[in-house]
Order: sequence, then structure tokens, then C-alpha cells
Amino acid sequence: MITLKALELFGFKSFADRTRFEFPEGITVVVGPNGSGKSNVVDAIKWVLGEQSVRNLRGKASTDVIFAGSAARKALNAAEVSLIFDNTTRELPVESDEVRIMRRVYRSGESEYLVNDGISRLRDIREILSGTGAATDSYSVIEQGRVDALLVASGKERRAVFEEAAGITKFRTRRAEAIRRLDRTEQNRQRLADIVGEVASRLDTVKKQAGRARRWKRMTERLQALRFAAASADLVGVNTVLEEVSLSIKEAQQRSEAARAEKISAEMEIQSLEEQQKEIDPKLTAIQEDLAADRENVAAMEARREALRVRCVDVEEEFASAVSSVRTTEVQLQSTYQAIDVIQADCSSASADLQHVEGELRQQEKAIVGSREDAQSAQRRLSELRNTKERQSLDHQKFEAVVIQRKGEAKAALDAVERSQNELDKSWALVHRLEESAASLEGTVDVLGQRRVELQSRHDQLDVEQQSATQKVEQAWQNLAERQGRLESLRDRQKLLEDLITSHEGVSEATRQVLDRFADDIPGLCGLPADLIVANSQWAGLVDIAVGVLGQRLVVERLSDMLDWYERWQNSSSAQGLASTSGRVGFLAVDKLPEPPSLNLLEIFGEGETGVVGRLDDLVSDEFEESSTGEQHPALDSIYEYGPEPLHKKAAPQNDGTDVSDLLKRRLLGRVWIVESINVARRVIERMPPGLVFLDRAGSWLSSDGGFEAGASGAGAGLVSRHSELRTVKIDQQTVLVAVRDAKLELQNCQKKLEDLREEQKRLVAKQHELAESIASSRGEQQRFQREMLVARSQVDKQQQSLHEAESQAVEAADAVRSAASESGKLSAEISRTDKTLGEVESNLESLGQSHEQVLERIEEFRDQLSICRERVAGLEATIIAKQADKTRQEAELATAVSKEKAVKERVSRIELDLLVAGDRYAEACLLAERSARLVSTLVSQRMAIRSAEKKATNVLDGARETLQDCSSISHAADLKKETAMHQRTRVLERLHDDYGIDPVADLPRPAEADSEGNAIEVPEDREELDGTIEETRRKLGTVGSVNLEALAESEALAERLAGLESQLVDVTDAKHSVEKLIDRIDEESRRLLGETIEKVRAEFSVLFERLFGGGQADIILDPEIDLLETTVEIMARPPGKEPRNISLLSGGEKTMTCVALLLAIFQSRPSPFCVLDEVDAALDEANVDRFVGVLRDFLSSTQFIVVTHSKKTMATATTLYGVTMEESGVSKRVAVQFESNSSSVQPKAA
Repeated sequence: MITLKALELFGFKSFADRTRFEFPEGITVVVGPNGSGKSNVVDAIKWVLGEQSVRNLRGKASTDVIFAGSAARKALNAAEVSLIFDNTTRELPVESDEVRIMRRVYRSGESEYLVNDGISRLRDIREILSGTGAATDSYSVIEQGRVDALLVASGKERRAVFEEAAGITKFRTRRAEAIRRLDRTEQNRQRLADIVGEVASRLDTVKKQAGRARRWKRMTERLQALRFAAASADLVGVNTVLEEVSLSIKEAQQRSEAARAEKISAEMEIQSLEEQQKEIDPKLTAIQEDLAADRENVAAMEARREALRVRCVDVEEEFASAVSSVRTTEVQLQSTYQAIDVIQADCSSASADLQHVEGELRQQEKAIVGSREDAQSAQRRLSELRNTKERQSLDHQKFEAVVIQRKGEAKAALDAVERSQNELDKSWALVHRLEESAASLEGTVDVLGQRRVELQSRHDQLDVEQQSATQKVEQAWQNLAERQGRLESLRDRQKLLEDLITSHEGVSEATRQVLDRFADDIPGLCGLPADLIVANSQWAGLVDIAVGVLGQRLVVERLSDMLDWYERWQNSSSAQGLASTSGRVGFLAVDKLPEPPSLNLLEIFGEGETGVVGRLDDLVSDEFEESSTGEQHPALDSIYEYGPEPLHKKAAPQNDGTDVSDLLKRRLLGRVWIVESINVARRVIERMPPGLVFLDRAGSWLSSDGGFEAGASGAGAGLVSRHSELRTVKIDQQTVLVAVRDAKLELQNCQKKLEDLREEQKRLVAKQHELAESIASSRGEQQRFQREMLVARSQVDKQQQSLHEAESQAVEAADAVRSAASESGKLSAEISRTDKTLGEVESNLESLGQSHEQVLERIEEFRDQLSICRERVAGLEATIIAKQADKTRQEAELATAVSKEKAVKERVSRIELDLLVAGDRYAEACLLAERSARLVSTLVSQRMAIRSAEKKATNVLDGARETLQDCSSISHAADLKKETAMHQRTRVLERLHDDYGIDPVADLPRPAEADSEGNAIEVPEDREELDGTIEETRRKLGTVGSVNLEALAESEALAERLAGLESQLVDVTDAKHSVEKLIDRIDEESRRLLGETIEKVRAEFSVLFERLFGGGQADIILDPEIDLLETTVEIMARPPGKEPRNISLLSGGEKTMTCVALLLAIFQSRPSPFCVLDEVDAALDEANVDRFVGVLRDFLSSTQFIVVTHSKKTMATATTLYGVTMEESGVSKRVAVQFESNSSSVQPKAA
């Protein structure tokens, strides 16, 4: 049996230091005061086993389990917890004697699991512990406050505990994985079946195409031999024409050389004259620029002279102003000197008055000194008397305070008597009120019990509704999966069709190359006929048959534009490369297609004839108009989303405003009439104009030209049919998309309803818990009321005794009041005598004060006069300073004015000098301008002479050019003739290259004498007969229709692929059946194990319940109408002396005992390596604790118990006792004590 050896914590919650808890055999008890962190041990075990709910770990975030720091320690960056198991028996699937499971989390939020120091996953850890009873959601951990969680849980939640005990949890997990694998297998099987159907259909079509390809190959080889013979004859004539043209070109080249030499001589002369002109032009330009500059300089000098004259006048006026300013400043300075002399005389008189007032003030200060000494003596006597009076007043106040205190004590004693009497009355009222409350609570408990029964009934009803909602959700998921599978199939088909259309599958390689590389260069290119003709699936196959080989050609608007482009393009390197590798390209010009005959067969046959369906272009147009007049399907808007914009979208309308696609449809399909059968056409075929075609729905057609073809149409491989199928697939896809959205909406509604039921069930369970807590609280209140009544009665006795003591204290306080009043009267008489003496001293001191005040007043008067004199002297001195400053400023202004006068005079002299210089420069500029004008005239004459000579040389050059042009025209005509011959030769070779891949530069091979099957090929010698044979062979090839040359190889590949796919389908189907059988075996084995476990637990539960309660009955009830794997598990308990009732109505202690009985019964069936009990004995009295620990001892041989408790009796049963303390604030510390079995002594261990 595996056992739990130890628990290691580091940085987990309050365990900041690395702490190790050893778990030897027996009962390990963890104790400690509230808040010390002992419950963190239980949280650590849950956390390392994979607990994901932060709320169950009493936190708000996953990083809350990391030590957050304390007053003396910093916070840690990580937390880790390890569980060490003894695995010597190898019950855990790990090849090691010791298994260490560790969980670590970092402050950044990252976390990891380790098994024996190797990185692991939570899924792996759950797999290791599955079936051992030690998993996260198992029965091995019973937490504080969740003792009755197993009892009040739903029936399905209880069944999960029994599944863990039966060891089928891992089977259930594997079953869920098998179901998911089965769903994926079914999806793969359905998809594979669709692919098999498509490949089989394609194989049938390809086999038909292979037969047609063999016939086409024989006729093609005969046509090749005939065309080789005709091409050899054509090339002989072309070579003769090329020789004649070469002679004409040689003569034209000789004339051209002579004209070219004359042209070169004239060009050299012109170049020399141009160089001379280039030398003169810069000189002329420079001199003209100098002339313009000289003229500008002359104008500038004139303006300069005028400006100096104006400035001279302004400066002379400024000089006159400066002279006037000097005179004014001299007058102001003289007035300032006179004012300073007057102010200095006033200042001397004020200083004399100041000295007189200071002498009088010193005499009065001497008189005040004697008066102050007398006053100080009287003041000392007054202070002594006042101190005496103050001491007497303090003594009097003390006695008064004593009197008041004694009176207060007496009053307090009387108040105490009154309070005691009131409290006694209140206590009696409290006793009566508590008795009434206890009776009321008893009624409340009964009402709450009834309410709890009602809630349980609603809980059962919600279980039924939730099961129904779950079935609806599963059905909605199934519908959604089916529709998504259909949508995926349509998308795959759409992608296949889009790839075929985009890559132009079914079109010749040469046509694909032209569309990919030269589509933008070809004028008026509209694409293939299938790009322009839109038809639904009803007519698409018939349109493919009607178009025939024309469906492989490229549609252009005008034949002339296309031929012009072809003339330019055919000799390019890209055209030659395309001709050598890809084959032939066909074009179809819309403007050259003949209009269909204006014939209405419906009128010819009559209104009653039903054999004629209509003209094919009208049927296609009517179908398109009907779909466009109604609401347009969204899929039609995106028909060309898979590639570039179609070429016909870029085509311009015809001159009459008709769209190219409408014109092509009318001219190609207007000659085709759809009939119910060919017999209908036979009646009128003789009267029909040539070119008219009758086509029935089976694909057989009859032409008025005599042609007839019958058999399978193969319309599914046509280009128009492919476009039509793509449109149909997109429309179906939109329809399925709507169905998928509806299925998702239905699924969301079902899931919302299921969530609402679950939320209501959670609220109901919460209400049940609240009711249970309310009942327990009410019973606790009853007990509290009884205790309070006893306390109130004892309090009455104490209050009566206090009343007698308070009355005695009141009498003693009254005697003390009378004694203190007598002492207070004596002190009052002494205070009166002291007051009389104090009055006499104060009167004498008052008279001295009045005399002293008079002297002080005179001193103040003299001081005021002194202040006035000082202020006057200071004012006069300030005036003198100000006047002196004015004098200094005026002297400076005078000096400035004089210097300004000198400066202005100097400026006048400089301006007169500048006037003289400007006159000289003006005369010099006039001379330079005249000289530049003469040079310009000379250079202009030289340039005119050069231009005359250049004109003569140009005339000679034009004559030479005309000669060259004539020679070029002759050469061009010869080249055209040569190019025509070369073009004829190239066309012959290109046709052979396009059709047979013959290299144009190589020698033409000899015609084959036999085809690939050994049949002889006869080649007529007569050219007309040869041409007729070629045309006949071509016509026969045209009647073959579209041919897929790859059908031979493709048919073999498809047959091989179909065999492989069918084999895969069989394998997938067998795998599905194997998985279904595996699920059945898992269910069968799970039912057996679960049934055996429940029966065993049921028997043990009954026995343990009777032992713990000393009687009574308990049972486990299953719903027989529900499958055992889906059933609900109900618990029935009847303590001794009580009627059977729902377990939610049991008391807290009864619930705990019932839970312990059920838990130990499960252990008896499948022992867990350990069991953690977190304060489960809190609600038990001492007698029940004895039974509880007694039962635990019986299970020590198979289970380790780790108990967190405050109960001393539980502690007494411990083999190992751990204490958790907080010596340091915020940091938990372990203290261990081990009890030796052979000694009564206790040995403490170091933490």
C-alpha cells in the first residue's frame, strides 16, 4: 500500500521558510491558535494535488499563495509544495520507490508541475493518482466548513465520489476520449465516403472519354501525315519567292549607302556651324548682361546723388537743433546752482533747534529716575500682600473642594443605589425576554425545517429539468455537427471547381498560356465562351453540346483588331516559344458571327404542339432574367470572387449598345432549338434553312445540314456546366450557412437555459446552506439565552449587596462635608483682614503713579519736538542731494549736446564729400554702357552670317534624307514581300508545331506511312485531292467533339485510387466499430466495479453509523430506473430516537458524524493513502469526540490520518503532534512533538 511520507512547503502563504512535515504511521495532529496558519497545511495539500479554484484556496489570484512579506521580511518571488509518497509496492505507475509530486508558481503567474524533479503536466499527475482516492476532487480531504458538503451535494456529485472509490474515474476519462475519437472517426468516414462517391462518378466519365480519345488519336495521326505532305509542297514555292526578294533588297542597299555618305558630310558641316554659333552665343549673352548691368549702375549712381542731396539738407537742420539744445541746458544749470545755496541756509537753522530740544529732554529723564525708585518700593510691599492673600485663597478653595467632593460622594452613593435597583429590574426583564425568545426560536426552527424540505423538493425537480436541458444541448450539438459537415463538403467542392476554372482545366495548353500571359495585350479579348454564357444546371449540359469545339476558342470583340495584334505578335520570341511548346490557339470574333435566322418554330408547329421547348438562347436568357428580377441570392454576387476580374466584364458594349455576352449567346445558341425528342425535329427538318440544329434533352442533335449525333452527352465535364455547378454550390452553401447559424442560435438558447438551471440550482443549494446555518444559529441562540439567564440571576444578588454598601458611604460623606465647612469659615476671616491692608498700599502706589505719568507726558512732548526737528533736517538734506543730482544730470546733458553739435558738423562734411565721389562714378558708368552697346552690335552681325550658312547645309541634308527614304521604301516593300513569304512558311511550320510539336528550325520529317496501330496511311499525289482528303479528315475530327487525351492514363489512376479509398473506408468503418465495442466494454466494467463498491460501502456505512451514534439506521439509496453510471446517490440517516428525515435537517454534530461514517465506509472499501480532516470535530461534544477518535484508530492499519483540530481529546490520540505558531508576525513556524508508545514521556522535536 502506498503511504504519504512527508509534505514540504517553501514560500507558500505564511510558510516563508522551507518547512517539512513528516507523516509516520498513525494519526498526525496539527494544532495552533487561530490565524497561526495551520489550515495553510491543508491548502498546500489541495494545491499540490491540482486545485484550480482560487476561491477554494481562500485567495483572489493564483499568485496569492506566494508569501507576500511581513514587517521584517521581503516578499518571495515563488512558492512550491511537494508531496512525497512511499511507492515500494509500485501501486503508483512510476518506477521509483519514492514519488515526489511538486507544484511551483512564480510571481509572474507562470506555474509548473514536477514528478521526481521532472517537468510534468497536471493531466499526468491526475492520471498517476487516479483510482487511489488521493485525487483533487476525491474524498481524501475534508475541509473546515465543508464537512457536510458530501451530504448536501447533489446525487450526481455524490456518485462521482463513489466512482473515485470504485477506481473507474480513469475509465470514465478514457471513455470520454474514446467518444471524442469516435466522433472524429465518423466525420472522417463520412468525408471519405463522399470522396469515394465522387471518384467513382469521375471514373465512369473518364472511361467514356478514353474510348473517344483512342478514335481521335487514329484520325489525328492520319491527318498529321497528310498535312506533312501538303506542307512540303508549300515550302518549295515559298523558297523561290524568297530568293527573288533578296536580289531587290541588295540593289536598294547600294543606293542607300551613297545617300548616307552625302548625308554624313552635310551633317558634319552643320555641326561645325553650330559649334561656331555656340561660341558666339555665350559671348553675346555675357556682353548683353554687362550692358544691362552698366545701365543699371548709371541709374543707381544718379539715385545715390539725389539721396545724398536730400540727406545733406536733413543733417543741416539737425545741426541747428543741436545748437539750440546747448543754449537751453546752460540756462537750466545756472538756476539749479542758486536753489542749492538757499536750501543749505535753511538746514543750518534747523540743526540749531534740534540741539536745544535734546538738552531739555535730558533734564526731564533725570527727574523720572527718582520717581521710579519710590514706586518700586511700594510695588514690592504690594506683591508681598498679594502673595499672602493668594495662599489664603488657595487654602480656602481646597476646603471648598473637599466639601464639594464629599457632597458628590454622597450623591454618587445614592445614585449607585438607584442604578442597582434599575439594573435589578432590567435583569428580571431580561430573564423573561430570554425565555420568550427561546420559545420563539423553537417555532422558527420548525418553520426553517419545513422550508428546507420544500427547497430539497425543488432541488430534485431542477435535477430532472437539467437532465432534459442537457439532452437538448447534446441534440443541438449533433445538429450543428451535421450541418457543419455538409458545409465543409460544399466548401471542398467549391474550392475544387474554383481551382478547375481558375487553372482553365479542360482547355488546351496553348489557350491557357495565351490567357495567362497575353490577355492584357489582345484587344477586345473577352475570355472563353463559358465565361460569357451563364446557364443553370438544367441547360448547362446542352449549352456545352451546342457550343462544341468552339468552347475551346477565345472570344474577341472584333476580328480586325485581333489580326492586327497577331501580325505584331507572331514574330516575337514569346510567340515562337509558345508555338514550339503548347500547340494551337483558336479565336472566335463576335462581330463576324452570323445572326441566327428569324424563325419561330413555335408558330410553325402551332400553339398545341408541346414537343418544342424553345430556342436555346431564349431559354438561357429567360432563366437568367427570372433569377435577376427576384431577390438576388448572395452567392451570385460572389461568383467571381475566386479569381481576377473576368475579361468580359472589361469589354465595352457594341455600337448598338448590346452587351458582348448577349451578342455571343444569341449568335452561338440562336440556331439551336430544344425539342423533347428527335422525332419532333424530323417532321420539319426538310423545310428548315441550313445551319439549324435540333437538340433533345438527352443530348442527341440533328442538323438541317445533314449531321446527326446521339449518345451520352458528357455534359458534366463541360466548361459551362462547371460554371453552373459552381453557382449552384455557392447557393447551397449560403443555405447551409443559414442553417448553421440557426443551429448555433438553437445551441446557444439550449446552453443558456441549461446555465440558468445550473445557476438556479446553485442558488438553491446556497439557500439550503443558509437554512442549515440558520437552524444551527437558532439552536445556538437558545443555549446562549439559557446561559445569559443564569448570569442575570447571579447579577441581581451582587447588585443588592452593592446597594447596602452605597448607603453606608453616603452617611460618611455627609459628616465630612460639615467638618470641611467649618475650616472654610475661619480662612474667610483672615482673607478679609489681608484685603484691607492691601487697599492702603495700592492707594499710595496710585498717587506715585500719577506723578510719574505727568513727567512721562512732558518727556513725550520733548521727544515729539525732537522728532519733528530731525525730520525737517533730514528733508532739507534730501532736497540738497536731489538738487545736486539735477546739477550733475544737467552738466552731462550739456556735454552731450556739445558733442552732438560737433558730430553733426562732421556728418555734413562727409555727405558733401560723398556727393563729389558719386558724380565721378556716374560719369564712369555712362562710358562703360556705351562701349558694351558697340560690342553687342558686332556679335549680332556675326551670328546672322552663321545662320545663313547653316540653312544651305540643311537643304543638302534634306535631299540626302529623301534619297534614303526612297531606298527605304523600296527595301520595305521588298521586306514586306519577304515577310509575306516568311509568314506563309512560318504559318505552315507553326501549324505543324502547334498541332504536332515539330521544331520550326528543323527539317520537316517525312510523312508517316502507318499509324501507331499499324494501319497504312495513303497520301494522294494530286494537290487538290490531297487538300480534299485533309478537309474530310478534319471534318470527321470535328464531329468527334471534345476529347480528353489524358483520360487513358487518368482512368487507370482513378481506378487505383478508388480501390485505395474503398480500402481506407473499410478500415475506418472497422475502427469505428472497434471504438464502439471498447466503449461498451468500459461501460460494462465500470458498472460492475461501481455496483460492487456501492454495495460494499452501503454495508460498511450502516455498521459505522450505528457504532458512531450508538444506534440508529443509515442507508445509501439508488434510483433503479436510471442506468447505474448515470444514477443519483441519496443518503438516508436516522439517528437513534428520531424519525427518518432528510440529511439536510440533521444537526451540525449529526452531519459530521454521518459524514465521517460515510467517509470511513468508503475507506473500508478502497483505502486512500491518507485522509486530511480540517476541524471536522468542531461541532462534536466530548462524547461524540470519543466515538470519533475510536473509529479513527480502527482504520490506522490502512490509512494515515492528518487532523487539524482544537480538541484536546483528539490531540490525546495523536501519534505525532505538530504545532504551528507565529513567533514572528506573518511567518508560520512548525513545532513537532512525538508520543512514544512505550513511555509516557513526551519528546519535542526541533522545528
